[in-house]
Amino acid sequence: MSALTPVVAVVLLAAACAPPPEEEDVVEIVEPDDTIPPPPYSEQTAPTTLAPSAGVPGEPVELDRPATKRGVLMLEGTPDTVEFRLVESPQGFDPGFSTYAPADMVVSFDSAGGGQSVRFTANFGGTLTPRAYAQVFFYPRSTALSLARTTVDNFISGLDPEVDRSVSEAPEPWAFEQTSFSYPHEQQTYIGRIALAQRGDIVFHLLAHYPAEYADGMGPRIAAVLHEWRWADGTPLMR
Repeated sequence: MSALTPVVAVVLLAAACAPPPEEEDVVEIVEPDDTIPPPPYSEQTAPTTLAPSAGVPGEPVELDRPATKRGVLMLEGTPDTVEFRLVESPQGFDPGFSTYAPADMVVSFDSAGGGQSVRFTANFGGTLTPRAYAQVFFYPRSTALSLARTTVDNFISGLDPEVDRSVSEAPEPWAFEQTSFSYPHEQQTYIGRIALAQRGDIVFHLLAHYPAEYADGMGPRIAAVLHEWRWADGTPLMR
């Protein structure tokens, strides 16, 4: 085997002594989380001194509610006959309830994250839109209202820091307070609202979240779900 020429030897030596290439800076793109994370439950949990905004539970009753029914919704300014399906909370869900949801919304329950929730997600025309939904989240029993409010405030600030929580907004009749928000994401504008309430010693919130272009369809559907809501003792949410 012939010896390396001086030129080749110099090239190899330079390559061996060269510093390793600098790593390019990686820019991490953080997507906005459109679901409120659970708060850090701790000794801060304590009953609020305010009277429950959504009433105090009574004895459970048996409600005779059919599995399906039909109703009329004003969708995009036009009355439309819609099929509604009965939604009942599963065994162990606290507090228990039932309601009706339009057939073109997918209903799911979740007990992860230190609380329990039910979500109604748009499935218009058979196309599921995960970022268009209404969620009712129940914090663990005796969670402080102040802790839930901090959780909601942090969520809103993460979506849109310019939302002014000091400006009062007329809440749902069953809620203590309510905040509306909007924010841009992937060339779309998302809008929604959060209403904070309490049933007995359980604090809960309603989070409505969807693209602005869905407003005419989501608004009436969410209103119907809330209108049909009945707690386990038969009392309505819209008291």
